[in-house]
Amino acid sequence: MLRKFFNFKQNNSRFSCITSKTFGFHTIIEAYDLQQAIQIAEKNGIYFDGVSKGLDCDCCGDRWFNSPEEYSDLDSFLTDKKVRFLIGFDSSIANIFHSSEKSSIIIHHLNGITQYAEIKNNI
Repeated sequence: MLRKFFNFKQNNSRFSCITSKTFGFHTIIEAYDLQQAIQIAEKNGIYFDGVSKGLDCDCCGDRWFNSPEEYSDLDSFLTDKKVRFLIGFDSSIANIFHSSEKSSIIIHHLNGITQYAEIKNNI
């Protein structure tokens, strides 16, 4: 079975983007199928149906949807989103990193490694 990369992109519910050490504006999950990607996403703090649970406002809608963009490989995502560079593998840099909000990317690999990246805005 081939691995895929699923991009869970935030909707700016309540007019803001939230980030943490485990999710960014874009959270990429490496998985074999959508169900596995959703399970990994939920383990890392991503939730679905936020409006019905009272976590997100009804005017802006749910923060995340369980129908992410799907990529056959990580390079396709990195090229499509014009990713500047992979910042690193250590969660200790996430405090510095996650302040960039809409450009923040966190990538969760199947082998347990997490990478942090940023979208380049001036290409």
